[in-house]
Parts: sequence; structure tokens; C-alpha cells
Amino acid sequence: MNKTENEIAKWEERLRLAELGPDPKFFEEALADEVVVVSQGGDLLDKKRILEAHQQGKGGKFTRVEMSDMKIIDHGMAAVVTCKGTKP
Repeated sequence: MNKTENEIAKWEERLRLAELGPDPKFFEEALADEVVVVSQGGDLLDKKRILEAHQQGKGGKFTRVEMSDMKIIDHGMAAVVTCKGTKP
């Protein structure tokens, strides 16, 4: 992995830990206002929906979050990250 890919991998680990929290502050600070996340089911999630889902007491509490098949494609000024996430 190059330096950019290593840095992105560190952010992905922070994201994984924030899922376990949940830690809505992480998502507020780390995600761009224009972020769009595509779920494995094909749903498009914007920042507002992501923040709502990670409030304390909302939804289920995750005890484990696993990321696999991560690919980081570095395009210089931007990167594309794809992976599979599992939340039992």
C-alpha cells in the first residue's frame, strides 16, 4: 500500500470503531456534507440519514462490525474505497 492508501485504511478503521460506539460526532466531522454511501442493498445514504442512524438509542447496538474485500483506488486528488461490511 502507498501512503495515501495507508491513511485511508486508518480512516476506515476509525469509521468501523465509530459504528460500534455509536459515535455520531465522528460521522459529523469526518463525512463531507455531500457524502453518498451506497449500502449493500443498493440504498443511497446521505449525511443526514447516516447521522440519524448513529445517535445513541437509535436502532440496534452493534457488538461487531467487520469490513472485508477492501479496495482503495488512489486517483491522486481523490480515492475510491469499496468494501463489504457485516454488522451481525
